[in-house]
Parts: sequence; structure tokens; C-alpha cells
Amino acid sequence: MRIAVIGYSGKIDQSPVRELRDLCLALGKQIARQGHSLWSGGRDGVMALTSMGAASENGEVFGVLPYDEQEEIVQPCPYVKYPIYTGLDFQMRSCVLLKNADLVISIGGACGTAIEIFGAYGYGKPLVLMKNTGGVTERIAGWFDRSAPPFYLDYRKSAPVYIETNVEELTKYYAR
Repeated sequence: MRIAVIGYSGKIDQSPVRELRDLCLALGKQIARQGHSLWSGGRDGVMALTSMGAASENGEVFGVLPYDEQEEIVQPCPYVKYPIYTGLDFQMRSCVLLKNADLVISIGGACGTAIEIFGAYGYGKPLVLMKNTGGVTERIAGWFDRSAPPFYLDYRKSAPVYIETNVEELTKYYAR
């Protein structure tokens, strides 16, 4: 299974990413141990930490990379084994990432993560929102009554949306 992890970008030793370090590392390790490939935007923040976790378990780590505003190649974090240089801007490269995912897991995040959450839903990709991680993930998770999962972002019910609070609970979405 190809599991995409989306969320905060930024330096891994600064807030808000720093506080998510243990969760991200554990998630990356778990994905690799289960024999799945990790897909992300391949850069810093949540992407780097989950990639670090997966790489520490010899997992397959893919990074779907954009060009920056100056049309220069954005380099992947050192844990990406398979960089995919899209030649697209940050938002459009997210479409490539999402189209390749079988499951999307969201951790915190800002505007780019919101775009990816709605893109995943639009593409019909099952989505897990990690509660207590802040950012847009937390805000969108707050829209739902936790009593009756799965949830849906609109009446079309394009893809199920789940809410979880810890990494251990995620195995039910991708256990072999």
C-alpha cells in the first residue's frame, strides 16, 4: 500500500513540528514495518520526520517534489530514497502525491495541508485526520461528531474520513 503523510512543513527542531517528532517517527517506522511505502512532499517538517522513521526501518520512502518560485529544484530531505521531481509548483505537485496514494494521513498543517486534505477527498482517497496535532487537521477534525465514523466532507461521500489520536490505532487502516 502507498501511504501518503501530509502536514506541517518547517524546521524539525522548531514549533509546531518539534512537538510532533515522536508521533511522526513512530508513524514512519510503523508504515515501513508493515511493508508499505511512505509517500510525502519529500521536504522538511512532518515529511522529514516520517521519512526519517521509515528510513530507519529500511522502508521505501518516496518524495514528490515541487519547483520553488524561482523555478529551481527543491532538494529532498536526506531520508527520501526515491525523489520524484514533478516540475510543478507546490500545490500542483500535491495532486501527483495524492493520485499515487492509497491512504492519506494528515498531521497538523497549514494552507498546503488543507489543499491536500480536500484534494484527497476529491480523489476518493481514504483520509485519517490525526487529532491533537494542531493546525488545519485539528480544525477539520473538529467538524465531526465522533460517534459515527466514517465521516464525509460533503454529501457526495467521495471517501471516508476517520479521526484517530495515536499511531497504534492506524494499523487497522493498513494492516496486511
